Amino acid sequence: MKELFDSHVYLGRDPASEKALDLLLGTQGWRRFVFFSHEKFLEACKDPARRVLAYRLKPPPPAPPINPGGMPVPMPAPIGPQRRTPPPTPPPAPPAPPAPTPVPVPVPTRAPLPVPPTWVPTPAPTPTPSPVPTPVPNPTPVPVPVPTPTPMPAGPFANPTSGAPTLVIAREYAHPASRDRGLKDRDDFTETVYWHAGLPTGPDGRTTVRFHVSDSITSFKVWADAIAADGSLGGGDATIVSQKPFYIEPKLPLEITAGDIVDLPVALFNRTATRCRSQVRVSAGKGLKLDPNPVELDLPPQSSGRIYVPLAASAFNGMVRISISGAAGVFKDEVVREIRVVPAGYPVRRSFSGLLSSSARMEFEIPVSLADGSLETEASVCPTPLGTLAGAVKGLLREPYGCFEQTSSVTYPNVMVLSYIENHANPDQKTAEHARSLLETGYRRLMGFECRGGGFEWYGRDPASEALTAYGLMEFIDMSKVRWVDGDLLARTRRWLHGKRDGRGGFRSRIASDGLSHAPAETTNAYILWSLLEAGEKGLDREIDATRKLAAATRDPYLLALAANILGLAGDRAAADALSSLAELQSPDGAMRGAATSITCSGGIGLEIESTSLAVLAFLRSGKFPVEASRAARWLFSKCEGGRFGSTQATVLALKAIIAWDQATAKPVKPGSVRLALDGREVSSVPFTPDVQGGIEFAPFADRLSPGMHVAELALEGGIEMPYSMDIRYRAALPPSNQGCRVGISAALSAAEIREGEVVEARVKIRNLSGSPLPTTLAVIGIPGGLEPRLDQIKDLVKEGKVDFFEITGREVVLYWYGLAPEAVLEIPISLTASVPGSYSGPVSRAYLYYTDEVKSWCPGLEVKVLRGGE
Repeated sequence: MKELFDSHVYLGRDPASEKALDLLLGTQGWRRFVFFSHEKFLEACKDPARRVLAYRLKPPPPAPPINPGGMPVPMPAPIGPQRRTPPPTPPPAPPAPPAPTPVPVPVPTRAPLPVPPTWVPTPAPTPTPSPVPTPVPNPTPVPVPVPTPTPMPAGPFANPTSGAPTLVIAREYAHPASRDRGLKDRDDFTETVYWHAGLPTGPDGRTTVRFHVSDSITSFKVWADAIAADGSLGGGDATIVSQKPFYIEPKLPLEITAGDIVDLPVALFNRTATRCRSQVRVSAGKGLKLDPNPVELDLPPQSSGRIYVPLAASAFNGMVRISISGAAGVFKDEVVREIRVVPAGYPVRRSFSGLLSSSARMEFEIPVSLADGSLETEASVCPTPLGTLAGAVKGLLREPYGCFEQTSSVTYPNVMVLSYIENHANPDQKTAEHARSLLETGYRRLMGFECRGGGFEWYGRDPASEALTAYGLMEFIDMSKVRWVDGDLLARTRRWLHGKRDGRGGFRSRIASDGLSHAPAETTNAYILWSLLEAGEKGLDREIDATRKLAAATRDPYLLALAANILGLAGDRAAADALSSLAELQSPDGAMRGAATSITCSGGIGLEIESTSLAVLAFLRSGKFPVEASRAARWLFSKCEGGRFGSTQATVLALKAIIAWDQATAKPVKPGSVRLALDGREVSSVPFTPDVQGGIEFAPFADRLSPGMHVAELALEGGIEMPYSMDIRYRAALPPSNQGCRVGISAALSAAEIREGEVVEARVKIRNLSGSPLPTTLAVIGIPGGLEPRLDQIKDLVKEGKVDFFEITGREVVLYWYGLAPEAVLEIPISLTASVPGSYSGPVSRAYLYYTDEVKSWCPGLEVKVLRGGE
């Protein structure tokens, strides 16, 4: 597969991603068996094969191994995290008859395969020849020892004499039926239910297999391929029909909005030879209203029919369990599903944060236009940086994450989590395991963004972005300290960036409209140089000289902070002058304001956070500006909103600065307690001890809030100064006011009423409201619950160049552009299929600049009525 537009669906953090990947591979519940010669694979596919095998080093051509028949044996790479030392090379053996054809044996393990390290195969010793020669049907015979036909431990088959691997077998076991499931339960819809790649037969060529089918009422296709002892090939297929005498099949939307009405279609099937009177009853949890009385339908023999059950979504926020049960005489069936209900209206957030030394007071208002069931609250304090990091991960995961930079920014905090845990006593193992899981997913996704010509780009397309590659290099260097990172990848990336030097103290970089390819040359040069020095690169004297001159000439705090970091890393004497100049630019509250732009072309609070974070890193590296560093760090703490510090780039830089500040100023945690009060009444009090890990979270208090003004107070007794944050989220009838957004959005459906199965078009218009080019731009289009976007049509928009990238999350289609030309107007059609009858309202749509995401343009959610197909 050369291209995978919606890779996030298959490689994302959502638990459904694993199932989606199985479906994509056609092996749901499985990973297929793989028998391969890695040498032939490398020869045929070259660099892509090396990437698949995650080779650390390009292996030299090996000497061909000799086996009893005198034929070369292809040798695969071993499985396992440790490097193996190959055995000594034995002398060639005399010709001998070939060994029998190997009988592959399954390895019963569900553990994922580790990345194979580099291994250079050498000739294997001569095994004892088989007394009975058997022809091998391959053009190049590959005789191997015959394994015992019993389950073996996971790992490569080994030569019985030397232990050198001869075949690599990868396997994950098949679909198992749940042991505690009831006879009437139907909640397992796995598609591939059995796969066996090493099934031996008896002397008569027959064998018997047993397996569990899933709960799907469908036909299962069975294929069998066989090879006889004399090399003859054979195969066959059959069909197994899995059905019940009577069963039901409902169709639900994935998500709906409070106030939506769903005409839930339920298909009924009578597979008996007699007429039956059927009944369907639906029950649901809180969040859905429905008529509890059964709906009846008369079904003739061997027939099917359909009924509709009205459901109304009430004020609720979360998943609702639905049980649809049917009965026809003695026959019964039940299907259990889940549907998400979200509140209506525009999302609004009020955030408070800072450093808590004794007490903190926060005033806020809950509007009368508050949507029922939409209010959510979070409050926490963080005695250690783990809490701050965990909050950042949670906040970043709420946002779109389809491109390299977004994926990096979600992954990077987990690198910091593991780094912090590994350097402290009494590690929080639960937090560590969660971080490792997210980091593993992030690393796999990041590999898919490397360009064929080298470097990384937002969506993995040539040519690469120099600045984005520099950001990625810093991330991979830090990541390599807490997990294995492909050494070849690091070397390639370093070489690629080195090759971009222009010989005049700068770097050649393409100019594009996205944030990290549109920054001024001096900003891009400094950012790339900073990355290379952080990676330990040498031989950059000319570039460092250019930075020294930049530091002496500029009064831009972002550029000056970058220069101070570079000169500090290089051990240059000019670093002291740059830091002094930087300190003079610091505002009384600790912020660094007045920068023209950043590497991300950000603006507003994001630009201030990026500049201030870089200043903290530079101040701390010198060790001579502790007051300025602490003042800037305190300001950073006050800018936390829902765990995030502005845009993704700003958040990562802020976290790096906060961790560095904590390491420089950390004090032992003292026992104490923290109390939360609301309107003068205590909500809760939480004690803590010196061995506390992560953050201290208070129980939600949304049920105590009514429309009007409120005062929340945090009080610390004992302990030490620690960061705090409080987040209040709700939905209101009026959109949040965002002045100065430079991109506008409107959206409308081509028809307000449509019949089930028909297609309607969402017509989206995006405008550049400024007279200048805009950097990376996003539009998030809310889709009503009864409609489903047509993926093929949206992919065509990318191929036609109308959209640069897209992703789909829940009921939202996220569209990306590298940038917008001055006063550009884009008209984007999105085809939607009416799938479930009812009346629906979609989530509100919005557009914004990626690196200035605190300023958004909003438009109302789309509304549609889907009529029943037979009406």
